[in-house]
Amino acid sequence: QQTFSAFVENFLFDRISKGRTKKTIEYYRSELYLFFNWIDATSLEKITSEILRKYFIDLAERRSKGGIHCSYRVIKAFFNWAWEEYEFDSKNPISKVKIQRNNIPPLPEISLDDIQRLINSCDGRLRLRDTAILKCLTDTGCRASEFLALNYGDINLNSGSVLIKHGKGDKARIVWLGKKSKMALQDYLSTREVLDASSPLWLNDDNRRLQFFGLRELVKRLCKRSGVQSTGALHAFRRTFAITMFRSGADLLSISRLLGHCNIEITKRYLNVNDNYLRLAHPKASPGDILE
Repeated sequence: QQTFSAFVENFLFDRISKGRTKKTIEYYRSELYLFFNWIDATSLEKITSEILRKYFIDLAERRSKGGIHCSYRVIKAFFNWAWEEYEFDSKNPISKVKIQRNNIPPLPEISLDDIQRLINSCDGRLRLRDTAILKCLTDTGCRASEFLALNYGDINLNSGSVLIKHGKGDKARIVWLGKKSKMALQDYLSTREVLDASSPLWLNDDNRRLQFFGLRELVKRLCKRSGVQSTGALHAFRRTFAITMFRSGADLLSISRLLGHCNIEITKRYLNVNDNYLRLAHPKASPGDILE
């Protein structure tokens, strides 16, 4: 009979083989060992739906709804894998366990007017870099981690394509730069002395790859200088990209793919798009109304 640790490690090996990132694997490991240290069961098959519900109730005393939901997804993935992998005779206990949907409203976007104010406040030795960062961050819809991981070789300045090699779930995708963002990036790159395919796209004051803290502090500093009311949350630029694209007529599927979402429902929640909004949008582009 396998120990809980053996089951967990086998599950993690399966996730590694499917390309999950090191960070994701460590998160899976910490959540699963936290769960198995809490339960009082002698084998995996003796874990019941009642035990699982008690665990999530206990977890609610220490975590937000979002934190509980993250743990639930990990544990659900583990149990679904175990019952498929080992073909246990008993019914999978997680199949009966539901938790309250995480309906935390999305973070607000930063308006294009405010982004323009940030751009106008860029000055000094790093003006071209800071301007390019703001324009490209807004124009690509990248996550901050994806944006900062870019190398010079990932950018095609002719087509405007940007290769995200390792998105969420280690999935690659292509995003794009518009004309003005390309021009801003070219202006910045003209100040760089050494550029090859592996050169970091964004450098800090010490000519090393710009890190998350540095980018966040840059945005905070520009907000303070320009009078823009913002906490410096980098995700706001990603939502601005999505909402601006949507309001300009881009379809949900295209936006979802550009954002790197695994399904369109995530994009609908991300944009706070409900059925009533879609009902009102339909008459503006109804295919049936085009027919004779």
